[in-house]
Amino acid sequence: MSTNRLRSLEAWFQTVITHPIDARHGAEEAEDIARQLGHGRVDEIVTSGPAISAEARLELYHYAYHARLVECLADDFAAVQDAIGERAFEEIARQYIAAHPSTHPNLNAFGAQFPEFLRTRANGRSDVRFAAELARLEWAVVEAIHAPESAALSAEALASVSAEAWPTLRLLPSSTLQRLMFDYPVNRYFQAYMNDDPIEIPAPEWSAVAVYRQDWRVYRMPLTRSMDNVLGAILRGQPLIEALSVLDAEDEVDPEDVTTWFKEWMASGFFSGLSTPSETAAR
Repeated sequence: MSTNRLRSLEAWFQTVITHPIDARHGAEEAEDIARQLGHGRVDEIVTSGPAISAEARLELYHYAYHARLVECLADDFAAVQDAIGERAFEEIARQYIAAHPSTHPNLNAFGAQFPEFLRTRANGRSDVRFAAELARLEWAVVEAIHAPESAALSAEALASVSAEAWPTLRLLPSSTLQRLMFDYPVNRYFQAYMNDDPIEIPAPEWSAVAVYRQDWRVYRMPLTRSMDNVLGAILRGQPLIEALSVLDAEDEVDPEDVTTWFKEWMASGFFSGLSTPSETAAR
């Protein structure tokens, strides 16, 4: 078999089994490819079995392909599936598969656009808006699992920074760290789901969480508004002193609390290094 013919057969088979409706519609869509191959019927390309037609065999492949992708999404977004129900999840998962067909044999990144896909289909429904935010959290966990490893900044390295460098000192985030803000208390809901505690979809409420990996385990750290403001400034690349300046009198944050935050963040490996532009320039 020539390379070109093999590629045409692969293209025909892919068109058939990835069609969003069924294999029959896929075969109709692939008719031009079949004609180029010199075939007019499906059973001229796919053989029938002793007790199953060629069309039925293709339908099995079609079902298995979509079922595997739904299963993949359900694995990455198990809490979302639990929140909206299996039937509703499968329906929107199949819509997602049709809109964002898999383009890579590795399915690790297949669900990357699913949270945004959910958000665009909320149409004023609070349960779907919540599900979209919950999906963002679950995907952040997936990304933390697959993020490259990075060494944690040590307290000794931070303490060794000269006084002259502190005004421009920037903390470099770990490759596994993400800071997320939500309009719903999704982390609280997610923890209840993980604990197998029954919980209803909550009312809107501001929340923020840091997702990170340490020792190959993924953790979620709830953030107060003040913590989120400071951490957000650091992750935007602001010098540490400027990041701390986002706290004002209205925050009523005790300096000891800030010290505690940084101890927890350092111990959790939030930062992988530091940058001191003033020292670099001086050299």
